Amino acid sequence: MRQAAQRTTAALGLALSGVAGCVGYEPGLAVPVRVTASEAGPLEIVWMGDGSALEIETLAVVIERIELVPIGGAGHTHHALLGLLGPPRAAAQHHHASPLAIAGPWLVHANRPSVELPAVFEPAPGRYDRVVATLGGLVLAGWAEGRYLSARSTRTFEARADLEPPLELGPEDDAAIALTLAEAAPFALLAALPEEGVLDGDAVLAGIAAQCHAAPGR
Repeated sequence: MRQAAQRTTAALGLALSGVAGCVGYEPGLAVPVRVTASEAGPLEIVWMGDGSALEIETLAVVIERIELVPIGGAGHTHHALLGLLGPPRAAAQHHHASPLAIAGPWLVHANRPSVELPAVFEPAPGRYDRVVATLGGLVLAGWAEGRYLSARSTRTFEARADLEPPLELGPEDDAAIALTLAEAAPFALLAALPEEGVLDGDAVLAGIAAQCHAAPGR
């Protein structure tokens, strides 16, 4: 029993030291995130897998959480420690404490101009090569071949967007991140227009998540 308790104490000490490392940052560094629909601007017309055109009336996505990942990092986890901390509330507090993770939700309209999220990363100086965004709550409405089409998502999807080139931060650097949700063909996972007028919202959102990419800005 005594040895087991010692091992538990040692494991907890290591986990806590890891948390201390993941929440430390250089005071004064702030990295905002600007979200845009596509490199060409707002999405007004998109194409299905068969080339059918869909004219967008509404296309909104909820960004529930977004994380900045350092080179060599796997993302903000510590699941074992969170289990020791207890209820989900402890997990939420831990996520909010990280300077590399910001929590929404934020509603982003892909058929409108780009927006800057009302929260910033506060990273330590270093190199970062990935952004991970949790997407959900898709709402779509539009017209194709004279028919009204709509869609809603029921799931969330992780968009793992590589930063190209990687973001390199010095102690006094001024930087930003541009997150692009999709190209002009985010519905490529859908083979054709549906007969009933309702699109598969999960497939649409999965296609958007798969096309997300990011780049550093100044």
